[in-house]
Amino acid sequence: MLGVAAMNDSGKITLNYFSPEARLCGVSKALTHRLEARARALGLSKCVLETTQRALSFYQGLRYVRSEESYPLSLTGTPATVLRKTLASSHT
Repeated sequence: MLGVAAMNDSGKITLNYFSPEARLCGVSKALTHRLEARARALGLSKCVLETTQRALSFYQGLRYVRSEESYPLSLTGTPATVLRKTLASSHT
């Protein structure tokens, strides 16, 4: 398995993990695009996710925008930033 991703019914991406062997191979990008397509199919207009500083530039490259929300993750204490993306209609 190269990666796994999950999203809840409100469009919050709750998981986007790829194996170290898949780094820089487009797996995480493909998973994110698939979740966005699923969100559009559900009639949602945006996706939201929490990210660490390490992955921030990756998501910004996919047009996710930093919100004002930032807080420590409960399990690790690592600072998390909330990002949002407005989804283009699948009819365009």
